[in-house]
Amino acid sequence: MKNMSWDDLRLFLAVARHGGLTGAANEQGSSPATVGRRMLALEQAIGRPLFLRRQTGYTLTDDGRLLLGRAQAMDVGARDIADWLEADGRRSVVRISAGTWTAYFLATNFARLWRPQDRFRIAFKTTEARLDIAHREVEIGVRNAQPDSPNLAARRTVEVAYAPFRARSLPPACVSAWNKDPVSGVIGIQKGPL
Repeated sequence: MKNMSWDDLRLFLAVARHGGLTGAANEQGSSPATVGRRMLALEQAIGRPLFLRRQTGYTLTDDGRLLLGRAQAMDVGARDIADWLEADGRRSVVRISAGTWTAYFLATNFARLWRPQDRFRIAFKTTEARLDIAHREVEIGVRNAQPDSPNLAARRTVEVAYAPFRARSLPPACVSAWNKDPVSGVIGIQKGPL
């Protein structure tokens, strides 16, 4: 295959990272239909299936996993070039990944994280997905669990309490869908029609 598009490989990385089209489309500022067409075109151009498509999302085939490793290496190189171009006399960027609520908390307490005289800038990447620190998608990940990789350092910070809420005006049929697991005490929503 000649002239493989880097844009298609970036979309491939996003689909692999999110396990589906919707998350990848949101990350890349596109529509799921467009991302799906581009992934089909990429598979046709390569001549190999890259994904197993299921109702629950996309999983990589063996060829998809092989391409993922190579595309991640290219992505690291592209980020190095982007960082070099951005560094043109400016401060380096420290990318911090966190979920929506945590990123909001960090942003509202920004003055405690960063001062104008610091030799770096902070960029928040707000996502519920785990960005890969080992492959330099971010430098710092604020997560609710220990990292899977033994090569990453972790430090427990604080416990965060949370609870689900519902509108008082929710119809009675919907209220019965809320249940409490007697073992864990976790409140959740039953799957199925409401």
